[in-house]
Amino acid sequence: RAGRRAEVLFEVKNWTVANPSNPDRLAVDDVSFKVRAGEIVGISGLMGAGRTELAMSIFGRTYGKHAGGNVLLEGKEVDTANVPAAVDAGFFSFTAGEARSRGVEIDANLSTDSGVDLWFSYAYTDAEFTNSNPDADFGAQIDAGDQLINSPEHQISLQVSKAFNVSDRAATIGGGVLYVGERVGWTGFDFNLPSYTTTRLFGEIEAVDGLLVRLDIDNLFDETFYTNSFADVWVEPGAPRRFRLSAAYKF
Repeated sequence: RAGRRAEVLFEVKNWTVANPSNPDRLAVDDVSFKVRAGEIVGISGLMGAGRTELAMSIFGRTYGKHAGGNVLLEGKEVDTANVPAAVDAGFFSFTAGEARSRGVEIDANLSTDSGVDLWFSYAYTDAEFTNSNPDADFGAQIDAGDQLINSPEHQISLQVSKAFNVSDRAATIGGGVLYVGERVGWTGFDFNLPSYTTTRLFGEIEAVDGLLVRLDIDNLFDETFYTNSFADVWVEPGAPRRFRLSAAYKF
């Protein structure tokens, strides 16, 4: 006699999640599976295969836009749109704990009759956990006072521009500098993203009546830098030097 299969306790149907950095691509494409009573199911694959996006989105923490699919717990469809909803549905996931963010931001703008504009911004942020608890993603111990991930204490932005005329045509040239301080790159671990400074230049001119042409050079010195991370093997690099030419017409 054939053995009786255990009942299905957990089921995912046609689960699809968009890529967080490119919504036109799918990080998870039409995945379906079942977990029966007494089973242990593992998800394997190469780096970038969508394992994390799949697991996190099912339990309410998505890295991209959830594009479709259903989650059933003991045969009943449940809402996993966010972590609190997943917890209310009966999942074993839990929030990271309590955190606090406080700081100071200073902004200043100066315009002169000679056409020079100066804009300055400085932000100091103290973002930290206020209680101790294990990290829900990797199980590392988070202590009260640990800094939140991807949150620099210091950030400075400066931009200078000059307006003038070229053969009675309005023109502007300028540049800016952005400084981002060191910050935690992996919650609960001794891994930090280094500080970085990038520079940009721009210029624009009204080529003909109503037509504005603009050139931007981002990351002028082709600095290697990292904008954010999730772990030491999941780090987002900043864009290399880039030239952008654009035009706008008013009519």
